Amino acid sequence: MEHTKNKLRILCLHGFSTNQKIMVYQTRQWRNYFKDLVEFDYINGKYEINSDEFDDPGLKKMLEKGECVYSWASWSSSDYENQLLRDMQYIVDHIEKEGPYDGLMGFSQGGGMVNSLLQYYHIGKINISSLPKFFIIINAPFFHLPVGKPQLDIPTLHFISPQDQILYDRPLLMTTFYKNPMIISHSHGHKVPRLEPAQIVDVKKFILNATHQQKNAFFSMQASL
Repeated sequence: MEHTKNKLRILCLHGFSTNQKIMVYQTRQWRNYFKDLVEFDYINGKYEINSDEFDDPGLKKMLEKGECVYSWASWSSSDYENQLLRDMQYIVDHIEKEGPYDGLMGFSQGGGMVNSLLQYYHIGKINISSLPKFFIIINAPFFHLPVGKPQLDIPTLHFISPQDQILYDRPLLMTTFYKNPMIISHSHGHKVPRLEPAQIVDVKKFILNATHQQKNAFFSMQASL
């Protein structure tokens, strides 16, 4: 896969019962906000599912007739943890093939998979030759957690919304799994949020700090806001 040189690369994981095309649409403002800094990459989830489970009428209109929607995980196995590990391997295989990536970002179920991948990576049950440097988790649930999981000291940015009628408490609780999480609250509910100018600056600063970019790069980009 071709990618732009001199830009940071973020792999994006969509929410349950959507697909990469919808995630591209949901992050359209983000791609504009960070166009000088980041290249976003998108993939579909592992499992094709019935589009009737897609309950957002606005986004559902974007689907062409017969277009597939996906889930990242299968809950059909009684061996829950090993099934989750197999499902996460699908993401790892993409990272190994198309990476390295500087960041990994997930919305809703995709964000839950980001969290699970980190938890299991740090206890040695997931292997990635080049782990991304930072992680952005947006309005996400958490799934099965390993026994004795550590509190992780890695750069994570969490978006939560008190107006999220689908999820709120779980994304907030997830932040306690990390030693120094950055948390941004937004009012857009269960959506990839449109960022306010100060939040754009905060996200850029988070990314640059996590990737050890020069501070003058951060200040030069403030002028573009």
